[in-house]
Amino acid sequence: MRQFLQILATGLPLVLAATPCSGDDCAADADVETLIQTQVHNDAAEGGSSATEKQAASQAHSKMITVQRDAAVLNHTRRGNCDGIIEGMGRGINIGNVYEFDQGDTNPEVVNQQVKWAHDTGFKHIRLPVKWDGYFDANSDHTKRVTTVVDYALSLGLYVVINSHHEDWLTYHYDAARQDLKDKWWNMWTGIAGHFANRSTKLVFEILNEPHINFGGWNEPIHPSEGYAIDRTREINGMGVDAVRRVPGHENRMIFVHPNAMSSIGTARQVYPDKRSLPGGGNDACVGITVHTYDPYDFCSENGNPHYYGSIGAMKKGLLNIFRDFRDYIFDTGIPVYVGEYGVGRQPERQGERDNDLVREYYRFVTGHFREAGFATAAWNDPGWFAIYTKQEYHLHTACVSPYV
Repeated sequence: MRQFLQILATGLPLVLAATPCSGDDCAADADVETLIQTQVHNDAAEGGSSATEKQAASQAHSKMITVQRDAAVLNHTRRGNCDGIIEGMGRGINIGNVYEFDQGDTNPEVVNQQVKWAHDTGFKHIRLPVKWDGYFDANSDHTKRVTTVVDYALSLGLYVVINSHHEDWLTYHYDAARQDLKDKWWNMWTGIAGHFANRSTKLVFEILNEPHINFGGWNEPIHPSEGYAIDRTREINGMGVDAVRRVPGHENRMIFVHPNAMSSIGTARQVYPDKRSLPGGGNDACVGITVHTYDPYDFCSENGNPHYYGSIGAMKKGLLNIFRDFRDYIFDTGIPVYVGEYGVGRQPERQGERDNDLVREYYRFVTGHFREAGFATAAWNDPGWFAIYTKQEYHLHTACVSPYV
């Protein structure tokens, strides 16, 4: 995920919804209120698919297409009950670059120390990115490690988010004619769903993390606004959701889908302009969207400028402007939202630049801003550029869980 940071960070808008919030987990800031009341959104136009892909899709007759159609009918008649899931997830933290990038120790005993720390710090959920590499094997060491961590976190009362991360076999090769990839994707997700079918609804799924390349991305061969890029993104997410729903035990499982351009806040509206465009056609109350933001890149990236913002006040106003359009879009649609990644990183030799009041205020303000909107949040944390757990002396974790008053 980190290697694609510059592509993701585009200075495009992000997050806020009109869900009421109360208690210590909420933020209340006059600047936020003032800007919320003065924003006006512009609807984004939606493109169509290429003729080639439409023809390929119409000619694809297999068990995959049949199952999809059956599942879609079921989804249109079901109304899951996920009331309280977003609020229950509240403020969370990623345990990143462990089971998807092998940067950290994968030993569950080691990882569970971080899970316990997250719980004791006051986080309500952990996000555990996982790379399955196109296959699910319940007996693999990889699956056993992930399962051990998931079950331990659930035993502490935490919500847990798992996903499919860095699935390059799919993002670099997918198109409507690749039935082999569709079948592989379907089998992977039915395997994951079957394995975790008896877990409580505090286990949450994300489908494909950060769709890009063949699904469209900034500074990539396929622009994210291309009609066939949007269609591909909807299709792959829809197949993942349908695969999960076809497995008993997931009727009320919360599932989040990502927009393209690496889960960009700037493409969510064009990929999913309303609830009807989501998997389930707007009748599945347990489907929402998840987005990521490392905007502005010139401040947040591993090579960011520590003097990009001249003051905390300037930073707040700048961030609110970045988040404005996405926030208005959510106000309009009422789609459930999970902000699954955000943060400020630096190269190893520049880590000390993260130990200052401006960066701490970034984490406190961004987390509080999103929570005030009623969104669940998870700051990105890894053993490297965006470290929070291993840099506790910077007190970034404290900033994330502190109410904004």
